[in-house]
Formats: sequence, C-alpha cells, structure tokens
Amino acid sequence: MSVLFKFGLAACVSTTLVACGGNSGSSNAELLARTNGYQAVFDRVDRTFASGQATVDRMSGTGSYSGAGVVAVNPDFSFQSGDAILLGYAQIDVNFNNGNVDGTITNLFGIGSGSEIDEYSGQITISGGNIGAGSHNDVSADYAGTIRGNGDVITFDGEMDGTLLGNPSVTAIDMAGVDNAQLNGSTAVALVGLTVERD
Repeated sequence: MSVLFKFGLAACVSTTLVACGGNSGSSNAELLARTNGYQAVFDRVDRTFASGQATVDRMSGTGSYSGAGVVAVNPDFSFQSGDAILLGYAQIDVNFNNGNVDGTITNLFGIGSGSEIDEYSGQITISGGNIGAGSHNDVSADYAGTIRGNGDVITFDGEMDGTLLGNPSVTAIDMAGVDNAQLNGSTAVALVGLTVERD
C-alpha cells in the first residue's frame, strides 16, 4: 500500500495539532515535531524504488529498520478521520535468511473520535513474517496488541503485507493491513501499517 495515504494520515494529525489543544502529557509542539518527522520518513520512502530480484537474493543475515507506524480505526474512505487516527514509532528486525520479521509499534498518539489529541499506552507487536511469498520483494508479518487512549481500549490481531524497497540493498520497507479489531469490546475495522528505513 502506497505511503502516500500514510502521509495523508500524518497531515490530518498535524492539522489537528496546529488547530487545537490536546489533553496529552506531551506538548503540542513536541507531538507536531514527531508528526513532521514521520511525514519526512513517508516522503523519503515514497521516492525509493522497489527492490529487484538480485537485490533480494543477495540480502542475508539480519537488518534493523525504524520509522513510522500508523493506525486508523473505523476510518472513512479518505483515511482522513475515524475513531482513531494515530502515528507512532515503528521498529522491526528482518532476518533475510528465514524471512522472520519481528518488532513493535509504540508511543502512539493522535486523534480520537472526538477530535481530541491524546497519547496511547500499550504497543502493537510485529511477529512471524515471510519474504518473497508472492513475488521476490513481497514481505508480510502478523501483528497483535492492545492500546489505550482517549478513553478507548483497542485490541488488534491481523496481518500486514508490503514491499521491500531499495537497490542495491533493501533500504526501506512499507507494509500495511486491514483486519477486524476490537474497540471497547465492539468489532471495528482497523488499518495498521509501518514505513521504516534501515538503521
């Protein structure tokens, strides 16, 4: 899934931070700086070409990647609003020998259904993984976790798919998935994704 829609999510959070105050423990200036940093990651990765077969074949061992995580719970079709539009820090380790992808999305913050900015506790864990199941530069992983913020409890359990990017080595990874989640005990639709660059 293109990082461009993730840039739109970040822009939505940024606009809200500029327009109104939040109730989080961090200042709006700090959250805006984090948002701008994630927007920069999306912008850089969007300009990175997909990895070719030779690039993927020569990758071995493990690589650490970090960048931005995104969450959208019950989003509208423009991915500009929903019950939660969140950004956070994503970190994954990729084992190119066996395809495992492990990591977390933490320090989430963003907009709840009442357009209030808040920070969310908890984390989403990334595990499992597969490289090259569909085509040579495909990557997938499972995700699960529970986060709390803006008076909500949101539980996730799904799978994300994406693409290895960069030549002559894999310098970035873009992944996302849409699955059912639980919002305060009721079924919801959630998009969870990450856009990361090699450390």
